[in-house]
Amino acid sequence: MKPHSLLLFTSFALGVGLFGVQGTVFNMSENNSGAQDVVGHVGAFRVGIQAGHLKSDEAPEELSGLHGHGTGARGGGATEQEVVLKIARLAAEMLREKGVIVDVLPTTIPPLYRADAFVSIHADSNPSVVVSGFKLSAPLRGIEEKSPELEDAIYDSYEKATGLRRDPNITDSMKNYYAFNWRKYQNAVDPFTPAVIIETGFITSPFDQRVIVSNPELSARGIADGVFEFLNKDKN
Repeated sequence: MKPHSLLLFTSFALGVGLFGVQGTVFNMSENNSGAQDVVGHVGAFRVGIQAGHLKSDEAPEELSGLHGHGTGARGGGATEQEVVLKIARLAAEMLREKGVIVDVLPTTIPPLYRADAFVSIHADSNPSVVVSGFKLSAPLRGIEEKSPELEDAIYDSYEKATGLRRDPNITDSMKNYYAFNWRKYQNAVDPFTPAVIIETGFITSPFDQRVIVSNPELSARGIADGVFEFLNKDKN
């Protein structure tokens, strides 16, 4: 049975937000964490979009190593948290317009969060302003087999939408991202949920700033189109 055909989980707290299942309707109350109202019926696709560094200081003890990360990198007069939250919200709205149920999630995701796709959005940084590009990674040790398909779909659509080049330097921290590590952490993605992490560009690069800082809708479109293509391919 596919994830979107299930009542995924019962009520639990997420920082200042509360998720709950009521009959066939799933509601997420709006809150200052960036999570937005979600109302959808069982049978629709569900996607989780995580805004990197959002409320990292509220992460539970098992993720206490994230407490010192603050709002992430800085560049172009903005913080990584500000940039990726805007991209996450825009991508969520684009998917909702196509009938997809979207959860915009902070650093602490629901325990064994299950959906048809999960995307964690971040922005990269480098001491050199000439370093630029975007990159994605699927889990290094995943059980399900569709994460690479999600990765490929977003790679193609993001490159097309933004004009940014692909950065081949995938880090171990991306491959072993904590949200992928359900064996070690309770607050991780369900092992059967296709998942990827994307570094949308270098916030320290003036070239990349023209997209991720000044025109975040381009990044959002690249992510949303890739996710939607993946969902429909999976559906068929």
